Amino acid sequence: MTQLPATIVPGRMRLMMAGALLSVAIGSLDQGIVNTALPRIASGFSALPHLSWIVTAFMLTSTVTTPVYGALGDSMGRRRMLMTSLALFTGGSMLCGAAWSMNALILFRAVQGLGSGGLIALALSIVVDLVPRNRRGQVQGMFSAVMGVCGIAGPFLGGLITTILSWRWTFYINLPVGIIALGLVAMLPRDTRRAERFDWMGAVLMALATTALLILFSLDNRSGAGTQLGLLAATLVLGVAAVGWEVQTTTTPILAVDLFRNRTISISLAIVTLQVAAVSAVGVTLPLFFQLEMGMGAARSGVMLVPQTAAMIVASMVSGRILREGDRIRPILVGTQLAAAGATLAIGVCIRFAPGMLDLSACMILLGAAFGLSFPCIAGITQNAALHHQLTRATSLMMYLRWLGASAGIALCGRLLVAWLPRGAGAMGIDSLAAGGDASLVTAYRTGIIAIFLVNGAMFLLAAVLVRILPLARAGDAD
Repeated sequence: MTQLPATIVPGRMRLMMAGALLSVAIGSLDQGIVNTALPRIASGFSALPHLSWIVTAFMLTSTVTTPVYGALGDSMGRRRMLMTSLALFTGGSMLCGAAWSMNALILFRAVQGLGSGGLIALALSIVVDLVPRNRRGQVQGMFSAVMGVCGIAGPFLGGLITTILSWRWTFYINLPVGIIALGLVAMLPRDTRRAERFDWMGAVLMALATTALLILFSLDNRSGAGTQLGLLAATLVLGVAAVGWEVQTTTTPILAVDLFRNRTISISLAIVTLQVAAVSAVGVTLPLFFQLEMGMGAARSGVMLVPQTAAMIVASMVSGRILREGDRIRPILVGTQLAAAGATLAIGVCIRFAPGMLDLSACMILLGAAFGLSFPCIAGITQNAALHHQLTRATSLMMYLRWLGASAGIALCGRLLVAWLPRGAGAMGIDSLAAGGDASLVTAYRTGIIAIFLVNGAMFLLAAVLVRILPLARAGDAD
């Protein structure tokens, strides 16, 4: 996208920013809304065994297409590709609401995912064209806050819509929002660049490698070792082939390998992956502990996460000021990683010795605040270090690794938990354990949960080390 003309009036600028924010909002809300409606969907179609594919199909296509949108956004224009992404997502939502069978719904969720892959990454990239460099951190914090609010509101809205209307309206609700966002994004200046040759081979290899990796993450301990090793081998071979192709291709690559030669970008991406993996694992593990150990219901265990998310939202809103601190940002970011590590380890200690709700809540709030302060700053550092013609690919790569980091963290959480259980015990439901099941199994579950928090604390400590060696690009370095 070309730089914005200086004559754009502030009112129109705000409308264009609103379009980018709405794109982020519907991309962040959808998963939470739909997940709440899954039981009603299973009941409506009498297809419980296939229910997980509603989530898997969406995640596969959205993750696979994220780097594709990055390359197309840099070569064809961000406005054009964000409008394409919104149109696909909105159209897919309409088809999902009208689905006549479980197979049709799974197919249409895949279509919806094709659009979702570009919503957040392209919107965040457009911010760079809308605001000056010294305000990017502030806007990044605002966008992170919107994502956090949507994370809280999604399940609530999903339950409300499903109860009052039907599960189909969890998809139809996207139509007016998507259409409004599409109209606002259309107000952006038209892209003047000519489309470049698309890297089809790189896209196919990246898609196959990502699909193999996500399927590997989704397997449980009941899957045979041969299957898991086969998928791991396929991921490595396809990943190496993708990188090899991208290094030598003469077209605009899907994966800009030269981004990894920039130490600021490569280290920032590693920090993002570690942070998201740890936070995602914590988000899955805590409700499990609340239900198993504290005897809470599913709804109340979800409510218990609200203070952590609220702290993350508030911290995100002030994180932009940190990004303007220049060289002084390093000790602040190291401190946030150490605080997150300390909070995560403290949660494990509380679970082991004295699971009091006041202590746990304080640790969760500290973890949320530390993550909320640091993540928008790392995202801003990544964008500031990228050249303008690489910006969308850098942002898309960050979102792509965020997806993979979350999937890896959740998969690791499951593996660690099951590893502590006696053989065959993983099939027992949490409800049966909480209702007075075998005490040794309950103890094993608790030990597994503690191990998860120890590993996640180690991830934040490693992130602190990486922040310590992170080169900080000064304003103007990338441009």
